[in-house]
Amino acid sequence: RPLQCILEAIRDFNDNPEAVYLIQSAYGALANLAKLPDLTHSHLNEAGVVSDTISSMRFYSQKQGLNVEACALLANLAVSPDTNGEIIRAGGISIIFRLLETFPKCEELVSEAFRALLCLCIGSDEAKSFLSSNDCISVISSV
Repeated sequence: RPLQCILEAIRDFNDNPEAVYLIQSAYGALANLAKLPDLTHSHLNEAGVVSDTISSMRFYSQKQGLNVEACALLANLAVSPDTNGEIIRAGGISIIFRLLETFPKCEELVSEAFRALLCLCIGSDEAKSFLSSNDCISVISSV
């Protein structure tokens, strides 16, 4: 039930810019929940956490704090093969990569973005290929 309450808050207020701190806090809570051993990543994935997170990252692409929490959540989820693939299919790599371009000086965001990308690469040749392109290497080396 607590998971559903958090997701309802995200879904009810995701398109309301005045609720950005509520959404940010919700992703922080989900990132912490994703570390718990008794809450499986497949359960979070089935609840729509990955798609909701990617959607919020698109809508709030200029909100640094929210994206720090969202990257932390994706990094925690990406260690599971099922959610790793879901993040990639939902466009998570390109979203995270764009955050590196947008916020290259925000150490916390860069750290969480790189952690998420590393976790995604561990289980995916597609992620490795994307990140080894010349454009990506150029951005990564400039951060």
